[in-house]
Amino acid sequence: MGQTSTPCALSTSAHDKDAGGALVTHWEGTVEGADKGSLHGLTFVAKDNLAVKGVRTGAGNPTWLSTHPLPEEASNPAVQALLTAGATLVGKAEMDELAFSLNGQNVHYGTPLNAADAARIPGGSSSGSCTAVAVGFCDFSLGTDTAGSVRVPASYQGLYGIRTTHGRCSLEGCVPLAPSFDSLGWFARDAKLMCQIGDVLLADTSPNPRHFKRCIVGTDAFALANESTREALLGLISRDDNNSSIHALLCDLSGSPEDVQLAPGGMQGWKEVFRVLQMADIWHALGGWITENEPKFGADVDGRFKMSKEIDRNTTKVNECKQTKSAIVERMINLLAMDAEGADSPAVLLVPTTPAPAPLIDTPANELDDFRQRAFSLTCMASLAGLPQVNIPAATVDGAPVGLGLIGPRGTDEHLLALAVELSAAM
Repeated sequence: MGQTSTPCALSTSAHDKDAGGALVTHWEGTVEGADKGSLHGLTFVAKDNLAVKGVRTGAGNPTWLSTHPLPEEASNPAVQALLTAGATLVGKAEMDELAFSLNGQNVHYGTPLNAADAARIPGGSSSGSCTAVAVGFCDFSLGTDTAGSVRVPASYQGLYGIRTTHGRCSLEGCVPLAPSFDSLGWFARDAKLMCQIGDVLLADTSPNPRHFKRCIVGTDAFALANESTREALLGLISRDDNNSSIHALLCDLSGSPEDVQLAPGGMQGWKEVFRVLQMADIWHALGGWITENEPKFGADVDGRFKMSKEIDRNTTKVNECKQTKSAIVERMINLLAMDAEGADSPAVLLVPTTPAPAPLIDTPANELDDFRQRAFSLTCMASLAGLPQVNIPAATVDGAPVGLGLIGPRGTDEHLLALAVELSAAM
């Protein structure tokens, strides 16, 4: 289902072209890339929590912008690497406040367009980064992913997106949310371009040399999806009639995709562990600034920050969750590293990226939060274990896209991107 990527035309002013509400208004410039390189002629935007030399960082909140009045002295390493590879930066992208949401709605700056269905939320927190690519404003974009902030909008808008192995790509010059879980990511309309970007951003890091030998299907993860989404995605994986090339490709890894229960004690328990640890980490990272500056947040984000403060005080609960996290990480690493007999056999895990297509914009707040919690249960697996995950636009449900998530062992980012290319060709 990948689209062929051709360079987007760069007008005299990048902001002359409609970007679907994806761009910040406090900077309307461009930064030209090198005059040669593997990405020369391509354009990108960067999420507004990533530093760009000479530009102020707003992080989706006007108080953050006003309390950080000086332009950045250096660019985030990923931004700089892309410029060095020849890509041109044509804007900074709007985001949810301090990246603390999956919806893509910002009370201060508005809601970027969901290019797949304007009646639905765009997904966040890398909302503007996703929308700018989906509407064709630029060729690709940078985002960050803590609890799904690249994976979720990619699923909602029908793009390829990656959350990289935690710690593999530098987040120097990035406004933190929860540093124990924050990871770099990027979006593109084409799987091959995703690989090209990976060649640049993963080049000086440590890859996992082992290729996938198995394909496993997380049955309890699929149970969290709506019936129509579950049927659409499992149909791609298991049927060998109309989708024989996809089924055959997956079978090449292991003979046949293998069903596995990921969390014998229930995915809700994993989600709760992640919620507690993420929120404690958030207050450690941002609590001092919030206490000092008393910023105005949207009601939903404000409530989460207040909850983060309370959770951070509950050291007993936090320490219990840290112990449980260790067991979850061990479980995920072993599932992806060894077969049932304990033999070394790296696997790719298939899960729904989100429970369903993007909710409608006018969905009541309480229902949106319920949906967010379900999405958390799916995204927390990779986040807790620091694993890479790629979203591929795999199916359409109720006229809107839904994504299939590919999760691999730590350091297998390149292998996941290569598999996404193969699957996109099969689709």
